[in-house]
Amino acid sequence: MEAEGKPGDLYGDMTEKRDEYLELCIRLRLASLLLSTAVYLRGMQTRGINNPSAWGIVIGMLLSCLMGNALYLRAETLKEERSRRAIGAILGLELAAYGIFIYMSGGLSSSYLWYGFCCILISLSGNLGSRISLVAVLWCFGCALAGKSDGNPVRLESNILVGVLVMFGAFYVLRSSENSVRARREELKALNLCLVEENRRTERALARVADMYEGFSLMAMNDAERVLSELATLVAGSVSPHGAVLLRWSEEQTIQEVIIRGMPQKQGEELVSRVVSQEVCPATLRVSGQTYEVFSLESSGGGGILMMEVANPDDLEAEGPIMAELTRREREFYVRLCGIIFRGLDMQSQMEAYISAEEKNRIADEIHDTVIQKLFGLNCGLKELELFVKGDEAKRQDALARILTLETTAALTMRELRETVYGRNFAESGEQSFTGRLNSYMAEAERQYEVEIPIEVDAGAETLSAAQKTVLYRVACEAVNNAARHGGATEISVEVHAEDDGYVLTVRDNGSGFREGRPARTGGKGIRSMKKVAALLGGMIALKSAPGEGTEIRLTLPVSMGKRGRAYVSGRG
Repeated sequence: MEAEGKPGDLYGDMTEKRDEYLELCIRLRLASLLLSTAVYLRGMQTRGINNPSAWGIVIGMLLSCLMGNALYLRAETLKEERSRRAIGAILGLELAAYGIFIYMSGGLSSSYLWYGFCCILISLSGNLGSRISLVAVLWCFGCALAGKSDGNPVRLESNILVGVLVMFGAFYVLRSSENSVRARREELKALNLCLVEENRRTERALARVADMYEGFSLMAMNDAERVLSELATLVAGSVSPHGAVLLRWSEEQTIQEVIIRGMPQKQGEELVSRVVSQEVCPATLRVSGQTYEVFSLESSGGGGILMMEVANPDDLEAEGPIMAELTRREREFYVRLCGIIFRGLDMQSQMEAYISAEEKNRIADEIHDTVIQKLFGLNCGLKELELFVKGDEAKRQDALARILTLETTAALTMRELRETVYGRNFAESGEQSFTGRLNSYMAEAERQYEVEIPIEVDAGAETLSAAQKTVLYRVACEAVNNAARHGGATEISVEVHAEDDGYVLTVRDNGSGFREGRPARTGGKGIRSMKKVAALLGGMIALKSAPGEGTEIRLTLPVSMGKRGRAYVSGRG
């Protein structure tokens, strides 16, 4: 049921009806006063009465009536409790005065007797209670009985006529009041129905908001099967009471997953079979007496199909136009949500494939930067050893020393290969720390390439993350290998120190150098690998070189650091 107005408007209507009743009572009082005064003046004329007391009664009644009406209207504008008290006080003063006037004007034969009845009607407007009305009636008739009646039949008949007319007026007022109360009850009933309907809508809205929140939370989940299962359950429980089906295609347009919720398994399988058997996706399908709407969910990874119950037009009409529109929008929301989630799942699959490819590239770069370099050196050492063995007997002792060196190189190569496959970890201190591992690598490079490699490492570098240490380690190793193998350097220095914007790795050599802009030994896979590794953590590689003057490679790695240690650990020099 649609409400015609707001609760505030209804309250205002009821207040207006109460004011209308008061105005009717005031009009009846004025009419009754004028009629009673006319009869009273006629009686004065027929009896020849022209004394000040008689005129005082007339003037007093007129003034008190006008003043009372004004005060009643003023009291009605006050708040409910204050209004009730004000009306009670005014009514008490009026009844006291009217009782005296009735007593003085002839008691039961007074034409003002019926005016008091109009005052009693006022008490209904102020909600003063039945006791006040009973006291008012007893007071008026008590004063009438106490007053002295002249017994004139004509005057009594006139008084009865006035009473009849006043009673007719009172009946009209009471009838109007009763109609007003009845209308009020109908409006309150309508308001109650409106509130019940609003409560139902609120509960439904809260349930839908909870469902939508649950739908949005699915976007944060990674398990595709669980996401589709909960999504189908959500659709079936919110906008498709007779069940829903989610079908996901693979990139080869074969069925990858089918989720059936809220309907018999056989019925869901029939829906899937009929969709798959048609070349063009149908708009609707009817199975087991129920019509289902079919939505195609497009995405780059294959997409899918959503099948949910068609909304019943009779149910939508019963809900009203507003709820019907909300239901339509809700269905559109879930269709779009399914499309977004399907695209998200495809993006997740693509991201996983990309990460896998990146990991393969990482392993390839690691092998190139470390393992291949050492295998190359190992191969050269073996060739040289072969020449020693074939030569002079005196050189055999030197060959044994070289064999030990090659064994060390082979062990280091195997360790590098394991770290490449399973990831590199650094201890907090000792030989397996960042500084210890860097020293070990450079010592091996010194033996392999017969160069001097002094090292200076900021002690605070040990507080860096594993990823940051790995980047520094890999770039340092690659730069030293390039300098020794391609630049012919005999002296190479490695320095790691902290600056305001992060850590800086500097590798300098006295090799052949190259002309900037056309690097002879840095344009291959090695330098590209260094730049790529540095970029992973926002680092920058800067090259400085000239023919015959050697090369300087500088890596700036931004890191968030607190206090940095300034102590240095010196390498071999």
